[in-house]
Amino acid sequence: MGELLEQAYRVFAVYLLVLLLANLFFPDNLYAKGGSSSGGRSTSISSGSDSGPFHGFHFTDPGTRQAPYRHRPFFYRSYTSRPGGTTSDRVYDPEGREYPALRFAVTDPRGGMRPVGSLLALSPDLQLLDTGAIACTPALPGYQCLLEPGRVRALDATGREVLTLLPPPGLQQVAVARLAQQGPLIDKALAEHRRWLEWVHWGSVLPQGREAVSELAGLEAIKRAVETAHEPWRRPSAPPGFDPPHGWVTLFPGIYLEPARFAGQDPTVVLVGAAGAPRRQPVDPPAQLGEADRFLFRVLHRRLTEGRDQSLAVPISRWIQAHGGALGVTPGVGS
Repeated sequence: MGELLEQAYRVFAVYLLVLLLANLFFPDNLYAKGGSSSGGRSTSISSGSDSGPFHGFHFTDPGTRQAPYRHRPFFYRSYTSRPGGTTSDRVYDPEGREYPALRFAVTDPRGGMRPVGSLLALSPDLQLLDTGAIACTPALPGYQCLLEPGRVRALDATGREVLTLLPPPGLQQVAVARLAQQGPLIDKALAEHRRWLEWVHWGSVLPQGREAVSELAGLEAIKRAVETAHEPWRRPSAPPGFDPPHGWVTLFPGIYLEPARFAGQDPTVVLVGAAGAPRRQPVDPPAQLGEADRFLFRVLHRRLTEGRDQSLAVPISRWIQAHGGALGVTPGVGS
């Protein structure tokens, strides 16, 4: 019996050694990826798909999955998770929902264009950029739009401002609330991530472990961007805003479509500048195109093609007939 117990001990030791080596040499099983516990807090790796590349970590507390937003976990996926460090086409909110990433560029001191990535989706309409700026949708070809306290700035592809509008207060309230919520969530995620890395520091020599260490830098970058973005919103009074009357159609924050009062008439475009005064203008094209007119055309064209608003079909055809070449749209498109 004594000899049998000694042999059993050796077999059990070899078995544990095999399990350890299997976890080291098979990345899909490294650190018990995808594991969860029946209760309490757990930290697991989320790869997005069984065969896809590593994307990030999901820090979760099963006891708060159904809690209000401010108590939910922070879900992080690296925006540079593609091979070669290229920016992903998707961006994620703190709860793991994904959205198309907005593409931005800024002009560096030498006059060159530098791409800017979306780090985090604050809401379906707002994304946090790595510079700390807040981009707002809808995305318009050739333009970049930034939300700031009391204004939305529309910039062309070179970064030149073409129009400044007054956004609705609800959009700004969402920005303030979401930025304030991110701080505690990211701090908690960072603390969990650091504890996790301390536990698995022996695996940092493996590709998955090295990539995991880079996730910490990504979380810290998000924290810096959130702090930078939140700073201008820290003011005692709420920023000004404009709520459109009932029946107006929101084309873009600060640009609205007032329906025609009588049948056969065209709707009216209403632009609310940063000063807060609504300015009405016909939906027909102007005689001379300005930079703001080009932006307005893109807003109207998007409403026709994506919103299927047939009240704009005839006016858009007039825009194309009058300025199609300058706008880069050939006749027949959008009709």
